[in-house]
Amino acid sequence: LVDANGPARSVAYGASVTANYKSTRIDAHWLRPTSASTYQLRFTGGGGTQTVNFKVDAPDPSAMLPRKGESQGPKPADFPEAKESLKLEGFLNQTITIGRPNSCGSGTGPSGTIFAFGVLFEVEGTWYTLSFDTDPSVKQYSGPETYTARASLFGSNQRLYGGTVQLTITEDGHRQGPNTGSVRGTIDRVGTTTQAPTVSVSGTWTCVPGMALGPG
Repeated sequence: LVDANGPARSVAYGASVTANYKSTRIDAHWLRPTSASTYQLRFTGGGGTQTVNFKVDAPDPSAMLPRKGESQGPKPADFPEAKESLKLEGFLNQTITIGRPNSCGSGTGPSGTIFAFGVLFEVEGTWYTLSFDTDPSVKQYSGPETYTARASLFGSNQRLYGGTVQLTITEDGHRQGPNTGSVRGTIDRVGTTTQAPTVSVSGTWTCVPGMALGPG
């Protein structure tokens, strides 16, 4: 790997045969330049040379390196808004009209097929997450109808309430969406001893699956 200043500084390099002697995986790392530069990646061997040209942008001066104890995961604003009509009563007396779904749709894992819906919402500057997923030990998800679902309400990094509710999937548009439905039930206090003992949840929800969304 070279640019106008010569070969880039290599920091790690390895290779391994992946299928047969004609198929090799190469894993190489170089230090990123401190300014923008155009590089040429050269492959030489077997009596020939192949080159690839590409540009490396300068590092973003505002980018933050990971800090101990701080998450670098997705932020609420990373998820698109969706219209909701979910009513909470108890610890929070709130009607969620706009949320940011962070899970939306069905999927299959070791325990079976489930449908999951989760939404981030903000109340007085604090972000909460409300999530529902069908329980395959009770009934495998097989399409729109009403299921017993596990429900959780998180505040910051703490699970505050949990339990089971009745989750209705009205429309499952699969990866194209939209997915819609309703929910009704009461969840119990699990992560706090100072708030109301229960939260009732009711109303309708909607979400559109995206590349970053799944039954996670």
